[in-house]
Amino acid sequence: MPGEDDGPETIVCRTPVLCTRIEGAIGMLGADYPGTFEVGDAPGLTALRLRSETDPAFLATLSAHCDKLRPTYAPENERRIWAGLLVQLVGRGPLAQLPQLEKSSRCPHWT
Repeated sequence: MPGEDDGPETIVCRTPVLCTRIEGAIGMLGADYPGTFEVGDAPGLTALRLRSETDPAFLATLSAHCDKLRPTYAPENERRIWAGLLVQLVGRGPLAQLPQLEKSSRCPHWT
């Protein structure tokens, strides 16, 4: 179960996510994502963890949902979006001169 800021990285690394049903998570995962529980609902979290560990079909559903989101959070897509935003903010400069992000030690897919 990732931290609040780890959602995109875990998705890119092909790791299904369990998280609280808060605006940020819903914004990243979608309102229909089945791996969420209410804030403070420890029994709900326990049930989701147990289900994800014992129900292969449920884990496959979580994985399939995250697989659909992976292109959104792919590093090359995030770089393109940030580069576009920076160009808009600065109003000049070629995108090719923006520095490359360093590879994260947390995920081999994050370049």
